[in-house]
Amino acid sequence: MRNRRAYVLKFKDLPKSEDNIQYAGFIRGQIMRKLKAGEFRVKDYMDTFEPDNALFREYGTAVSKTKDTVSDLLDMWWKAKKDIFKNSTALTYKRNIRRCKEFFGDKLASELTTNMIEKKLENSQHNKTTLRVYLTPLKNAYKWAIKSDGSDISNNPVVGFEVPLRPRKVEKEIAKRSKEIKVFSGAELKAIRENSGDTIWVNAALFQAFTGIRTGELMPLTWGDVDLDKGVASINKRVYSGEEDDPKTVSSTRLVDLDPPAIEALMREKERTGRDSGVVFVGSRKKRKTPCRQSAYSKGFKKVCQKAGVEYRDTYQLRHTFASRQIAKREDVVWIAQQMGHANTKMLIETYGIDIMRGDDGKYVRKSVQTLDD
Repeated sequence: MRNRRAYVLKFKDLPKSEDNIQYAGFIRGQIMRKLKAGEFRVKDYMDTFEPDNALFREYGTAVSKTKDTVSDLLDMWWKAKKDIFKNSTALTYKRNIRRCKEFFGDKLASELTTNMIEKKLENSQHNKTTLRVYLTPLKNAYKWAIKSDGSDISNNPVVGFEVPLRPRKVEKEIAKRSKEIKVFSGAELKAIRENSGDTIWVNAALFQAFTGIRTGELMPLTWGDVDLDKGVASINKRVYSGEEDDPKTVSSTRLVDLDPPAIEALMREKERTGRDSGVVFVGSRKKRKTPCRQSAYSKGFKKVCQKAGVEYRDTYQLRHTFASRQIAKREDVVWIAQQMGHANTKMLIETYGIDIMRGDDGKYVRKSVQTLDD
């Protein structure tokens, strides 16, 4: 039981008058009844009172057993925590919050169980990792509610969540779809280079295929980041959901080596645009100073593939192409991981199933790609 306390509430823009005093008495009685029943919710009165008072501070994070839904809980948690996330993380969280609301938003927060979550997701076509990422905001919201003063939430239903068992055929299909790698061959890259004209999309695609950088890292690359004499490019930013942001991870900030085909792609782009400052792969002619959009890059690359007579694949396959070609040449996997912005070789092993046993000398020799046929 809470100790009895007195609270002073200040109305917003309510001048003193006989009618308003009577109205204040009505509101006071309403609040007292809700407090006694455990149904008081601060957000119901945000437009009525000034927020800086003891009652709001004490009950501001309370989750009611009888009223608050999962959507309410997610909204309260996000309002309390959103400022601690950087832009790209916040965008991901907001997308996953929407997904959680679609799945469980109308359920009472105090009644959601692990079994209910598993039942709802048993027919999902997403893999285990993706489902756990989707549920991260829900897990964190419950964790926050349990620690909040005045909260009726005492159990986190996401903690015990296990991805429901699905038919083996379904699991194999999901795994295949989520990990499918369809790299471009040397002949296909050559066809793109020779048969698709001199366009931004050709140069951008070839540069990505021979550096292994992420599409989001390609977009904001500037000529100031490139040192053609030393044959390196500095990756120090990315575009995420249309906004420029810091690199994905600490290891994503790096210098990448530029092999001759990558340098050639840059030189072709410089000659095509007549520019050697600002963004390398610019947007439309009306927006010469802004990076091209990822959606425009995807559409442009699709046309490039059609013109070259090459099967279209997502631009991320260009990154896979770099990794696969380097692994096939028995390059040093540590160098490959660093080039791609990975902290270690774990991702390479899991994604490409490579054997990282070293040669007799204990390491592989770094040998640059000289032509599209290498």
